[in-house]
Amino acid sequence: MLRIYQLYLRALRAGHAGQALDLAGHHTAFDEAVESGDPRALLEQIRTTHRLKTGRLVRCTAEITAILAGADEAQLAAVSRYFEDVGIAYQISDDVIDLYGQVSPDEYRQGITVRSPAEDLANATVTYPVAHATGLLDTADRRRLHTAEPCAGAGALEASDLLMRSGALDVCLTEARELVDHAWQALEPLIPPTLHKVMVRALGWYAAQRVSEHDPHAPIPPASSLSGTALR
Repeated sequence: MLRIYQLYLRALRAGHAGQALDLAGHHTAFDEAVESGDPRALLEQIRTTHRLKTGRLVRCTAEITAILAGADEAQLAAVSRYFEDVGIAYQISDDVIDLYGQVSPDEYRQGITVRSPAEDLANATVTYPVAHATGLLDTADRRRLHTAEPCAGAGALEASDLLMRSGALDVCLTEARELVDHAWQALEPLIPPTLHKVMVRALGWYAAQRVSEHDPHAPIPPASSLSGTALR
């Protein structure tokens, strides 16, 4: 029980720290990435925010559940790593889905939105696609993105167009999928072939590629891979 309390408090601390970083923004690192064309420091800042704000919360929830279920230390380590990466992947794909708005495929085609497209950009949020775009765009387009990104209306739409044309969305979704797939390789041999195992794997796919309904090039896992132990 002491270990569970410690994990719970660790999740609260991490969540508060991640939210603080998110609210503070990453504008200094963004300015530097725009000028240099090197997104590494900016990406690391946003990745850290995603890890603290969501990854650690998801990890601690799964770790507490695994402890209560009697998992051994190897299983605990693999479960913790997998669910932390699922949380990070979810945040990455959430940054991507912002460009489309929170909608179903039919709603998107009809112009119906639950969350307005490019809402993060309109609110001057430096997202993961923005960070990757600073390493993919030329100097002129990076500066256009820098000027357009903190503006609502036409400015947000211009920034959205630059992100889509840069290839940053594909890079983000590929990174999210690879993050979850790599963590699953360590977890998969340590848990028995049950329906719960299928659901855990499916959760990772969902977190990493839930915008594939808008992206005809995004791979969808075959139905056969969701049966038995063929979950790699």
